[in-house]
Amino acid sequence: MILQKIKRSKSPEKIYLLFDGGNLLPLKLDDFVLTKVKIGTEIDHSLYSRLSALSLYYLLLNYALRQVAISPKIESILHPKLLRHINFYFHKFSYSPIDTSKIINDVLAFLNQKNLLDPTTYANYLIRRHQSKSQNYLRQLFFHHHLDPLLLPSATDDLSKIKKLIAKKLKTSPKAMDFKTKNRLIGFLSRKSFAYNDIKTVIDELLSIG
Repeated sequence: MILQKIKRSKSPEKIYLLFDGGNLLPLKLDDFVLTKVKIGTEIDHSLYSRLSALSLYYLLLNYALRQVAISPKIESILHPKLLRHINFYFHKFSYSPIDTSKIINDVLAFLNQKNLLDPTTYANYLIRRHQSKSQNYLRQLFFHHHLDPLLLPSATDDLSKIKKLIAKKLKTSPKAMDFKTKNRLIGFLSRKSFAYNDIKTVIDELLSIG
């Protein structure tokens, strides 16, 4: 296999390597310079595998950085995304068989080194994203993602959340709440994993001051 052409891309740091067999590899310009490969160079299997690994790492790291920029991530969230995207890249470009698990680990190691997969940051993101959910719901979510339960908000926050949700649901004064409306509210709030005792406490309080 011979390197036939080097094509520029829209990004100043990325180039495309075009080989005589039609194979196309995207690569970071700095990585290509370090390989000291020139146009017309005969590329053996070992060198092509090295170029493939450099290319995949570059693309996968950029994808991971974009994902982290969109919203906080932790390893358990990002890892399956990287696996799926590797399949996309292998379908799009002519990679040789390479150890993709090592490349994924290298990408994750870089992100961890830069503190971009911080569990506390992700925990705070989940709390903000699900701010209307109960503490029990958040506890289950934290358990699923193996996050420290000490990062959960205070249990007393559930009472204020219940009040806000009821205020949004009711179009009349709580004092005018009938039996059917009360049961409907209890069902609605229970489905959001709020404790029955907390729901009853808030409803009784609203009825007494309504």
